[in-house]
Amino acid sequence: MANNTQNNALILLNKDEPAISETFISSHIRELGAPYINIYKHSLIGREITLSLSKTFLSHYYRRRKSTHAVGKLIEENDIKVLLAEYGHVGADAVALSRHFGLPLIIHFHGHEAYRSTVLKDYKRKYEEAFVHAKAIIGVSKDMCRQLIALGAPKDKVHYNSYGVDLKSFQCLPREKHRKTLLFVGRFVDKKAPHLVLLSFKKILEKHADAKLNMIGDGYLFNSCKSLARSLKIYDSVNFLGPLEHSNVIHHYLAANVFIQHSITAEDNDKEGTPNSILEAGASCLPVVSTRHAGITDVIIENETGLLVDEGDVDKMAYHVNTLFDDPEMGIRMGVKARRVIEEKFSLTQSIGGLKRIIQSSV
Repeated sequence: MANNTQNNALILLNKDEPAISETFISSHIRELGAPYINIYKHSLIGREITLSLSKTFLSHYYRRRKSTHAVGKLIEENDIKVLLAEYGHVGADAVALSRHFGLPLIIHFHGHEAYRSTVLKDYKRKYEEAFVHAKAIIGVSKDMCRQLIALGAPKDKVHYNSYGVDLKSFQCLPREKHRKTLLFVGRFVDKKAPHLVLLSFKKILEKHADAKLNMIGDGYLFNSCKSLARSLKIYDSVNFLGPLEHSNVIHHYLAANVFIQHSITAEDNDKEGTPNSILEAGASCLPVVSTRHAGITDVIIENETGLLVDEGDVDKMAYHVNTLFDDPEMGIRMGVKARRVIEEKFSLTQSIGGLKRIIQSSV
């Protein structure tokens, strides 16, 4: 297989287009240069083929919908050699597609589908079959790789390949040392625990009343968090910015002094993979205050590129942020070291390079 994976990987998605927060999916589509299939719908739009596998026996579906020719033509015209399924449950549902066309299948896990109890219950048998059938299984954190092996994935098939940052998009510009701006970027969901960020911020304001918190993202906890901020009487110090285009998010990294995120294991056992926001903060020379959770510990070097706390420890989180506000030079040193770590280990070039090597080894 050529080093250029264009036209050699078929990316499978479970939505028409990546969500605004799924920058990692967009980077795979862009950098691999491959067409993609949404396996949960049934229409043909340009280079995007969509079809359904979940409710009807595959070969019957193809005969009835006459999709075999369309998908087969896409595979032939693009010299497809391998299928890359984004998300574990998509990969499990794509086993039939892989068998039908005789193409090796790579399953790329990203987060909730490796941990959430409801998903593991619903997909238990499908995962068992997929782990046997797949040529390679990718986890984005070391914790996730251990989890996949615990779920039954053969150790020799499991590959650790974290996300990467396009370093050209992020800069390390001088910051006002005495500015006290915190930044949170992420979905307002249980495992991101934005409410715990607010509880910490309440304590931060007790010492640094002029501090500001910018929160970017949306989710089912968004309105509850706004209500909590009002109840804590900190609403005027918090900017709930909602979901933003990635270019605008980059601007806020440059305007902040500290990045804050309180990721936790949710009640349904849902966990992070490796949060892109943590990588992007480091690429922007921001010190990170976060938790010892999943892939965060793969990225953050404690006391060198950031400060970590145990999940749920809002007091310690506030203490760490106050330490950085009290000693802005410490934050600057951590940010510079964070950028160096991202350059050395978590660039987009390294991430895509690792993914290409896994694809090549599976053909």
